[in-house]
Parts: sequence; C-alpha cells; structure tokens
Amino acid sequence: MLNALRRRLRRGLAATRGYRIYAASVALAAIDLGPDLLNAIAGVDWSPLLPEGWGVRAGGWLAVARLVAPIVKARLRKPPAAPMGGPR
Repeated sequence: MLNALRRRLRRGLAATRGYRIYAASVALAAIDLGPDLLNAIAGVDWSPLLPEGWGVRAGGWLAVARLVAPIVKARLRKPPAAPMGGPR
C-alpha cells in the first residue's frame, strides 16, 4: 500500500518536472511584488472560474499568502549571519 502510494507520488512529480520551475518563479514573483498584488488577487471571486468548492479554497490560500508574503520577503532579503568569532 505504502509502496504503491510512493510510486504514484514519484510518477506525479516526474510528470510535473518541467512545470515546477514555473510554479516556483510565479511564487517568488508574487512574494517580490508583495501584498499589493496578493490583495488584488485575493479580492477576486474565484467561484465561477474554478470547479465547485475550489474557489473558496483558492481565496483562502491567497488570503494566507497575503499575510505571509511580507514575512518571507523580509527573511529572504536578510543577509546571512557572521560566523562565530568573526572573519579571520
């Protein structure tokens, strides 16, 4: 049972191999544009565009992304901490 699930998951990930980079770039662009873009997208009624029940989910995830985007953006831009003891 678990092996079959793993095989299905691997097959699914292999099928989406080319599209994952596009999804990552869209996510990073949305984070970089910040809450302004997410506020506009979250305000859209997705119910007529998506299958039944998915519009509410999409709106909910976009609302959460709108709240999380500034935090992620701040953490991505923070420079790495200096090593213990400083430079040699």
